[in-house]
Amino acid sequence: MRIVVFTYCLLFSFGLFSQTERADSIQNLLGHSQGKEKVNIYLKLAEEYANINFEKALDYAQKGLSLARKFKDSRLIKEALNSCSYCCYNLGEYEKGLDYSEESEKLLKKHPEPDQQITVNNNFGLIFTELGKYELALFRYKQNIIIANNINSSEDLSVSYSNIGIVYEYLGEPDTALVYYFKALEIDKKSKDIRGQAFCYNSIGIIYEFKGNYDDAMRYYEKSIQLFTQCNYKIGIESVLHNCGIIFTVRGDYKRAIEYYNRSLAIAEELGSKEGIAATLVNIGEVYSFWRKFDEALAYYKKSLALNHEMGRTDAEALIIMNIGSIFDRRGFSDSAFYYMEKAREMYEKINSFEGRAGVYHNLGTLYLNRKEYDKAKTYLHKSEEVLIKTGERRGLGILFISLSEVYASTGDYKKALEYVDKSAEISDRIENRKGQKNVTLAYSFIYFKMEEYEKAFGYLVDYGHWKDSVFNAESTKQFSELRAIYESEKRDKEITLLNNNIELQNLSINNEKSIENRYRIILAFILGGLLVFSAFAVFIIRLNRQKRILNKALAIQNEELMQQKEEIVSQRDEIEAQRDLMTEQRDIANEQKDLIEHQNIEITDSIRYTRGIQNALLGSENDMISYFEDAFIINLPKEIVSGDFYLFSSNERNSVLALGDATGHGVPAAFLCMLGTALLNDIIKQFDMPDKILNEFRRKFIEALERKEGNTEQRDGIDLALVMINHETREIYYSGAKRPVIITRKNGETLVLNPDKMPIGMHRLVDQPFTMKTEKILPGDTLYLFSDGMTDQFDSENKTKMGLERFKSAIEHYSDIPLSDQKSGLIKFYNEWKGDYKQIDDVLVAGVKLNF
Repeated sequence: MRIVVFTYCLLFSFGLFSQTERADSIQNLLGHSQGKEKVNIYLKLAEEYANINFEKALDYAQKGLSLARKFKDSRLIKEALNSCSYCCYNLGEYEKGLDYSEESEKLLKKHPEPDQQITVNNNFGLIFTELGKYELALFRYKQNIIIANNINSSEDLSVSYSNIGIVYEYLGEPDTALVYYFKALEIDKKSKDIRGQAFCYNSIGIIYEFKGNYDDAMRYYEKSIQLFTQCNYKIGIESVLHNCGIIFTVRGDYKRAIEYYNRSLAIAEELGSKEGIAATLVNIGEVYSFWRKFDEALAYYKKSLALNHEMGRTDAEALIIMNIGSIFDRRGFSDSAFYYMEKAREMYEKINSFEGRAGVYHNLGTLYLNRKEYDKAKTYLHKSEEVLIKTGERRGLGILFISLSEVYASTGDYKKALEYVDKSAEISDRIENRKGQKNVTLAYSFIYFKMEEYEKAFGYLVDYGHWKDSVFNAESTKQFSELRAIYESEKRDKEITLLNNNIELQNLSINNEKSIENRYRIILAFILGGLLVFSAFAVFIIRLNRQKRILNKALAIQNEELMQQKEEIVSQRDEIEAQRDLMTEQRDIANEQKDLIEHQNIEITDSIRYTRGIQNALLGSENDMISYFEDAFIINLPKEIVSGDFYLFSSNERNSVLALGDATGHGVPAAFLCMLGTALLNDIIKQFDMPDKILNEFRRKFIEALERKEGNTEQRDGIDLALVMINHETREIYYSGAKRPVIITRKNGETLVLNPDKMPIGMHRLVDQPFTMKTEKILPGDTLYLFSDGMTDQFDSENKTKMGLERFKSAIEHYSDIPLSDQKSGLIKFYNEWKGDYKQIDDVLVAGVKLNF
């Protein structure tokens, strides 16, 4: 089961500074101003640059403050202090911002001014919200409501309602927040405040996104972008673009998500907004995490973490730390994952973040679920459920219900498990969450396996196998089409170049011929002028004139032909250019399809990894077996993510049973047979007391289960199996095998191979023949080995020959005198050295136990 990665949704609060004039026109006034007028211009520039460049804005505000102090003008000093505080808030320099506001408030106590007090309260509220001090922020904003009503200021009242809505959103009370946002919107519409309306639309969109109503959220975001663009408010545009990126991330359209995040990041960098940069960096990291590009994801997370630490943003730091933990979990480092999750939990509980607590409780529950510590898993998952139900965050609930369904299925409460997965399915369908719908399908498969309703379970799982195959086939086809399109385009480009060169040569030839014609005309004029003197040359001139006419006629014909050829070439060129444009368009389409296929491939891989979690939950615990036998090992090397090999261990006071199976093929189809076999075998072992009877019943039930699915008896699927029952009282081994032998090594150097019946679990020509059983006495120091054919069938890279049973047996004999934990390392090394560069051909599973009874 995978833990959840969380997005960083960009909320922004309202200040009281508006963009009234262009910065450059105000700048021109500085050189002509003096005295207190210059202070006002500095403050106007600070106000203007608050939407263009935060550092410049602070610089102008500080210049204004310095000049105001010289004039000892109380009102100007307060205005300048408030401007500095707001600029520090935008830059993420919260402690400095608080210092400026505190100084301004001290002056207000001596010279009270309602409008200035509203500005001071807003600045305090903005910073307290970012620092997670929500009660202090609410106190300031509610003070402003009283003041705004007293002075009849609709703008200040709207700003106060909006900022209160943001605080309630941080507190995990979206419905309360929505009430305040709509109050603010109503006031802004009456006063025709364009920017105020844009703020409200963005805030309302965030609430709908939070609730999983993505279509409504996008509708409000689009309205917000339109209005912010209308008033050229870049801070607002940057924030809304960021939030659109989150919706595309949730919906799995990562290409468009990155597009929106990059547009948002460009504006944040232009403005120098640390908060905007930090928020966008973490969400870009999230997309790379979904793409399984973990190094790139960590790089973005760490950049964002440094910025948030610099700004003192505990909530954002906790979110990033939690997401870093998720990467370690997906890489298989569970201890590191626990470390980061616990660290995030402490931070979220300290600042009482509802959304953060819900996320980290869910992830801790999932980590305990993966470790099969089900009671702890339930505790944390239900803690997350309580918070999410309170906040109404549907997407989070949909994901959480899958985790709860799995933990209840793992503990045998199938009714409750199905109730939770049904709830998740309903939510995923309603909010059009494709990834959620796929996880629901896998969850149903897992539950029906546990309930032994194999036909339903098989249907859900095989659907995934078919989908995987179809995507991979599509990917191959599209990649070929893309390469062919590029090749044809380049070929036509060369043809166009060649045709253009031919046209130039033909035009040159035509010009040369015209030049010759002109020279003959000159010669003719000269000869006609000389006829009076040189009549003797008359015959020559007539002949020359005749030749000229013939030549002119030939040139005209040739010129006409060349013109026709030119027209044909131009026509061909136009056609080729049209084809090239078409090929370019096809290439662009192929690129988009390739991106889609890559995204689908990532989702499929994640789904198969989820299937592996289901498979691991059904298989026996290696720790249980090792603790029982004291000296034991399992080597499990799947060819793909999921395996078609499985092992099973159970014990009671009288007997221990150890089984190892090898299903037909590998990958997802073989994994299904593996899970089906495990479920059947677990049940049969409880009913029969001898290996041959167990195998006979196993074969019967296995064939019956597949007949129900396939609808006929022509089955190719089967399982090779070795099953050993160890009698503790008689110190004997009872063995039956379906095409899988076992090996026993003894202290005296003797090695025994117990050979199986040469028929599988499944349809076979000897299906009516019962399995046989062999008995062997256990001697002190005996070691038992069960194994699939994945290791013995492996080819080496040098001679392309199989390892075979004899080489494998020799390797076991070589390592037989050392502890089994060291034998495991030795056998893995032996296998890797034998395989070399040759690809792994099958799943590998080997179990070894020391029989110290």
